[in-house]
Amino acid sequence: MHRLMEHAEFLGDATFQGRLYLVGTFPGAVKSSFPDDLVQGEVYRLVKPGELLPRLDAYEDFDPRSPETSLYRREKATLRLESGEFADAWIYLYNRPTENLPRIVSGDFLDAAKS
Repeated sequence: MHRLMEHAEFLGDATFQGRLYLVGTFPGAVKSSFPDDLVQGEVYRLVKPGELLPRLDAYEDFDPRSPETSLYRREKATLRLESGEFADAWIYLYNRPTENLPRIVSGDFLDAAKS
């Protein structure tokens, strides 16, 4: 993730309409149709997306050649920025069933990890 900081510009915090689950020691977000379900995160602008996206895909266990079998999948989603504006960005969504996973109701993995 150090490479992300070297080749990306932090744009701020944002929310995504989804639900967040604990997948072992990692978070897993899925889409939700309920407006009150929000996942908290950060948004970065990649300086060299063609170079960095394959590395992020590998880190997130996403194989673009086989998205249906990947643990996560990368999709474009609309996020709400701190400013209230909306922006489209790549996000990684959990690609497995969530029925037996603990839900992080706050939508904030970092806060949940502190508890």
